[in-house]
Amino acid sequence: MRGRLALACVVMAIGVFLVGGVALAASFRGTDGPDEISGTKRADTIRGLGGNDRLSGGGGDDEIYGNGGSDRINGKNGDDRIMAADGKRDIIYCGRGTDYVYADYNRYDADATDLVYYRCETIKIVNAR
Repeated sequence: MRGRLALACVVMAIGVFLVGGVALAASFRGTDGPDEISGTKRADTIRGLGGNDRLSGGGGDDEIYGNGGSDRINGKNGDDRIMAADGKRDIIYCGRGTDYVYADYNRYDADATDLVYYRCETIKIVNAR
């Protein structure tokens, strides 16, 4: 009887561990100040809000929103959607995967134009001036 009880406890503990280990997509939200947010290996939603943020997607197919501030955004692995079109200069790295970037371009104000580096497969210019 004791052996069965111990086995049942072990099986339940393994079940809890496996269910807990299979993390679902996470959602991260910054503040109005500068934040540093890193995603998980899964698909995440990351929102920087205000401030000059450092946002990193990790693995998985992430959605990353820079919002206000001059942000540094790194999609890393996965097929990411990066929204950096906020009228501020952001620096964007895409990483591995097929990535889609929404960026700013302002020919009159370089400080309002996003810098999009290598490995970004699709770039859509928003707020072009």
